[in-house]
Amino acid sequence: MRILLTGVSGFLGAATASELRARGHRVAGMRRRMIGHAPDDFRGDFLLLKEKETASFIHDFAPHAFIHCGWSGVPLAARDYLSQYANVQASILLADMAIDAGAKVIIGIGSQAEYGLTSEPVSEISPVHPRTHYGL
Repeated sequence: MRILLTGVSGFLGAATASELRARGHRVAGMRRRMIGHAPDDFRGDFLLLKEKETASFIHDFAPHAFIHCGWSGVPLAARDYLSQYANVQASILLADMAIDAGAKVIIGIGSQAEYGLTSEPVSEISPVHPRTHYGL
């Protein structure tokens, strides 16, 4: 299966890419900036300022699925910036691009901020209590 994955160099994305590759999937990894070492499956740059290039890359890859792990403003100091809401618009744009390119499955993954502060284990059925714009 061809899977488009954002945040490929981040905490969740790198682990997801590794697991997908181990299961034999072809991964097109995307990230916001070209910094550091790119993983072997890196296929493109996630720069929505270059919307046409991003759309062309996604169309050419023709993903079966889109897994969205990329998010801007992860450091604690940025978690209450109103710019967090630009992530929502970017997520919708990328999902639309993936759907236009043939994706039938879209998965969004978050790491923990959705649940707020808790000392209890959390799962996808736990109640959410975000405390920052990032968590929202």
